[in-house]
Amino acid sequence: MGGFDMALLNYGPGTTCEGSSGTIGVNGWYAMGQIYVYASASIGLHVDLWFVDGDFEILNIAAGAALQGAGPNPTWIKGVIGGRYRILGGAIKGTCNFEFKLGNECIPVVENPLARIDLISDVNPASGSTNVDVFTEPQVALNFEANTPFELEEMPTSPSQPARVRTFRIKLNPVTLRRSSDNQSIPSNLVISQDKYSAYLSPFDVLGANTQYKFRAVAYGEELIS
Repeated sequence: MGGFDMALLNYGPGTTCEGSSGTIGVNGWYAMGQIYVYASASIGLHVDLWFVDGDFEILNIAAGAALQGAGPNPTWIKGVIGGRYRILGGAIKGTCNFEFKLGNECIPVVENPLARIDLISDVNPASGSTNVDVFTEPQVALNFEANTPFELEEMPTSPSQPARVRTFRIKLNPVTLRRSSDNQSIPSNLVISQDKYSAYLSPFDVLGANTQYKFRAVAYGEELIS
């Protein structure tokens, strides 16, 4: 009797093990899993003599193993094997347990789940734009709803660890508009759209003609911990 569970995970190129500089897996793909095995056996003898008749147990043995491992690059296995035995109907009996480990266990260094995600999808006007209307309200588009919690699943770092679900929300700060010539901040009001997937700056006054401005928008993830 036995069972197993395996997972082939993509940690992305450049992921390393704790305390090591080498990248893991093959192009970021790394397999983790567990195996469970249990077996038992019994050896007996049937006797049919004039003075005795019956079945007699000579040997009874049972063993189980639980193994964990991952690979490739690096490949490692660790586990525990346990068993019990009984000889001559219990005249001799006992238990045994063995722990073993092959290779160096790798604990992947998991980066922030948002690290590979573009939070901002577009900015308007685009960088380097000319002949922009003086009534323009600079806008930033997002890939997530602003100020709204959402969940991301983090990669497990060991075969026995379930995937961890973390809750984030996207914040916009700072969002600024400055005159390029003197870096003067332009007084504006930040407005989040109704669907929360974009925001724009509404200047209090009309922008100057033939004037260069710098629009800057910073989006970041804030983790919510209960």
